[in-house]
Amino acid sequence: MGCSKLNGDLANRLRVIDSAACSCGHPTEDASHYFLTCNLFTEQRQVLFDSINNLCQPTLDILLYGDQSLPPARNNLIFEAVHVYLTSTERFE
Repeated sequence: MGCSKLNGDLANRLRVIDSAACSCGHPTEDASHYFLTCNLFTEQRQVLFDSINNLCQPTLDILLYGDQSLPPARNNLIFEAVHVYLTSTERFE
């Protein structure tokens, strides 16, 4: 379905909630906001970026899909770092 449990998807794609806003006050809680700019997760984001900066330049596409130019072992490290971020933010519990 191409959707997540972020408010932007729930409101704009699935129409199961009324507001796409993030609890931080940003008007749209989408993947870009959640991974790259939400001030609620600044510390967790720094840990994520610190853990993958030596592997790649973090972008939303790389965080979501990996980097085809990297070997599988490095993509696994990116995947693991993203998993730690997802868990540490407690956003999806």
